[in-house]
Amino acid sequence: MRVGARSVTRTSFGVAVAVIATVGLASSTALAAFPGRNGRIAYSSGCPGDPNSSCVFTVKPNGRDPRVVAEGFTPAFAPASVGRVVVADFDEASLDEVLKTVALKGTDPRMLLTNSSLFYAREGLAFSPSGRGLAYVDANEFGSLRIIRVGDPQRSTSLRQSRRLLDPAWSKRGGLAFTEVVQEENYDYCANRLVDPQLTDVFSSAADGSAGRRVTRLYGASDPNWSPDGRKLVFVRDLSRSRKDLAKSPARATECRRRDPQAHSTGARAAASDGFALYIARASGSGRKRVLGPSRVKLDALASPVWSPDGKSIAFTTAKRKIDVMRLDTGRIRQIATAAYELDWQALPRR
Repeated sequence: MRVGARSVTRTSFGVAVAVIATVGLASSTALAAFPGRNGRIAYSSGCPGDPNSSCVFTVKPNGRDPRVVAEGFTPAFAPASVGRVVVADFDEASLDEVLKTVALKGTDPRMLLTNSSLFYAREGLAFSPSGRGLAYVDANEFGSLRIIRVGDPQRSTSLRQSRRLLDPAWSKRGGLAFTEVVQEENYDYCANRLVDPQLTDVFSSAADGSAGRRVTRLYGASDPNWSPDGRKLVFVRDLSRSRKDLAKSPARATECRRRDPQAHSTGARAAASDGFALYIARASGSGRKRVLGPSRVKLDALASPVWSPDGKSIAFTTAKRKIDVMRLDTGRIRQIATAAYELDWQALPRR
């Protein structure tokens, strides 16, 4: 999570977000893949002339013609029929985060919501298939998913779970997929080491929270994104995590009782990462298939996979802050942006 700095106030905000990133998930933005023709890809990067700030850009799928859309971060495209993009930003006057929608040329900005609970907006924004609903992570409710009406943001519902939710993605068929934290990170400050890592899996539900389903049981799955037809999901898997990392006993980090460096093996396993991979599975979680892994791309992390509107490619970010697009039929990978993070893919109306 990196937020830029146009002033001292903004710098302080960026530092706060960076601190949160060190104890939580890596920055990610699971959105929605609506069907249509492939449009432009939006991403966050440093603003021209001020790389310490954050702006939203769009670029053609071949990496050409980059354009600045607006100052802000975490872009999310509305469906093709709406033709706008929502952007999160920081208001220096109120010290709140705001959501605004803008036309793709950067014109006609419209304020959607101002709320301190948007502090976690970088954990995901997702439009509904109609474009009238927007899901985001509500920090005031410890990571529940809040869904607002775009034309009337005071009308909202909340998906509250017993654990923290991240990375909402909205299917063409109306269902939501999201990352759920199944085990919070536990750090033993007495021994200065991680004893219980944060574990996550992919879940899904109806937009009202009913019909909940656990899609994966990998304990290291995150960042789900629907295929344009709403039948499959792509997600990231941290290969260093597994069921073996579940805590065997209640956390005692604050009590300083774990003084034996051999008392818990999780820290040693966490230090020797096995890398990250992209998987595709049916909405039920069956038919899981790895489509990209560390054996093919030597990276420390993969994140934010987004399906192309035509269903033939997947774009994703890398630990080196680059955006790549992979063809699913050939496995060919094209780099389209550098110094970039967070992305979404525009769906254009069918001709």
